[in-house]
Amino acid sequence: MHRDVQRGRVWYARAEIVVEDGSERMLTYWGPGAEVRVPGAPDGSGQVRVPTSPWILQPGAWHSFGVLCHWRPGDRYSIWLFWEPHTWRFDRWYVNLQAPFTRTALGFDTTDDILDIEIRPNGQWRWKDEDELEEAIRAGILSTMAAEAIRSEGIDAVERMKAGQDPFTGEWLQWRPDDRWSAPSLPAGWDSLRSPSD
Repeated sequence: MHRDVQRGRVWYARAEIVVEDGSERMLTYWGPGAEVRVPGAPDGSGQVRVPTSPWILQPGAWHSFGVLCHWRPGDRYSIWLFWEPHTWRFDRWYVNLQAPFTRTALGFDTTDDILDIEIRPNGQWRWKDEDELEEAIRAGILSTMAAEAIRSEGIDAVERMKAGQDPFTGEWLQWRPDDRWSAPSLPAGWDSLRSPSD
């Protein structure tokens, strides 16, 4: 279970399959059907994009790409590889800027830093969700200095891409999930920030 925690509450939760779990990296995969919880407005008016207003968690399922996620302990970002689920055409790398992950009894938690980067197969890249970052700064969730540090982390990931470091290699583009894997479900207790032993 991968959770994004914002302002002391679960902001987003997703069931993922652990592909590899080692001291230097962790790989997780999710595809169409993976169970998720997404933040929505309490009045049912739609999804809440930035944790600047109240939210409730709505049940759902991932419904688009197959995604392989590379995590490294201590990094302030993870790198996601997106494929179209039926043709397995590689679509893009996605740099998700976030706090380093921490392990829990049911998976791992992090805090998303809102800003992201999309990198196309030809190496062209762009910032994503800059408007949401500005909203978070105005609301006092992030400081201007923190936003500058987040951008610096993003540039670090771009430099990894330019240097051809993992997972920005042709070898990873050929990766495929095991045909026997089924869509994962969230475990009982997914919504509790307390350890089961508490």
